[in-house]
Amino acid sequence: MPEDIFGDPLPAEQRTSRKRQLTDKEQRTELQRVEDCLRFPLLYEMAEHLPVPQAVGCPPEYPAVVYLMMAAIMPITGSKRSAAGILQSDTLWRTVRKQIRANLSRRQAARLPARAPSRSQYHYAEATLLAPSFDRLEEEFRRYSLRQALEQGLFPIGDPRNWALPERRQLLVGDATVPKAPSKAEQSITVDPETGEYRLRRVDPAARVYYENGEEEKRLVRGTKWFFGSARDHGYWRRVERDG
Repeated sequence: MPEDIFGDPLPAEQRTSRKRQLTDKEQRTELQRVEDCLRFPLLYEMAEHLPVPQAVGCPPEYPAVVYLMMAAIMPITGSKRSAAGILQSDTLWRTVRKQIRANLSRRQAARLPARAPSRSQYHYAEATLLAPSFDRLEEEFRRYSLRQALEQGLFPIGDPRNWALPERRQLLVGDATVPKAPSKAEQSITVDPETGEYRLRRVDPAARVYYENGEEEKRLVRGTKWFFGSARDHGYWRRVERDG
């Protein structure tokens, strides 16, 4: 049992570092991580929960899973603009076409345009397709995360438990963060005090003001609070996350 379990923690310079350096074989470039997302089978399961296109009118130019792919690679590229830009690569767009052929049908793969959707096309799909289906997509993501964690051997039922020094695969670690709201505006319509002109503002209806950095170093942040729970075994790239 650790000596400090019932007392004050040891100073940082006296603690034994458990951090393991990433080896050469474990390195993953940004391009490799994007390709991993494009091949992820969960995207095709989640796409089944999106609204079916209407039988009348012009058929959609891209299948819904393409917009899920763009949403999945945004945390890697850092923005919608860069996500839309990286898919313009001929190599990655061929990967998209290949995965749609394998997971959906040859007909849908053949109907794909020569280029990936633009950022404006994604914005439209986000507002009309992804956002209205958010609750269903979130539930499907949580269900898949739990299934993947159990398949990886996390949270073993029959293994002994040591509350003082539990195994890494027995732990569920959680943290909350507040991404900055995309706009500082709090009202959708404002009036210019000099000209009296009405201006339309982009407003995030879910944004609130929160405190970050604990009780000692409080910092006001306006955005939407998200909680992330994760678990992982030994080794890199084996973390399973579940949002909330």
